[in-house]
Amino acid sequence: MERFSVYWWDKDENQHVEIYLVHDLELAKFAVLRLTKGPAAQIGIIQRVIITDSADSIIFEWQFEKGVIHPVPQPPVACSGTKG
Repeated sequence: MERFSVYWWDKDENQHVEIYLVHDLELAKFAVLRLTKGPAAQIGIIQRVIITDSADSIIFEWQFEKGVIHPVPQPPVACSGTKG
């Protein structure tokens, strides 16, 4: 069964472990949401947040003033409307 960890970095580039090797991806996502949308992120105390899997691969990354950088957000698909 897959496990997930959440790490974050402060403005002094210190790494912090928020969650370590949990089975619940939803718990990891909730932690990321709190870290990236909370007051510490809004004023730049939190600079980077990642989720890693059991193989230590980054499956999600957010950076201050850049937003989500991994996976790369896809642009919306343009609708091809019919001309009347």
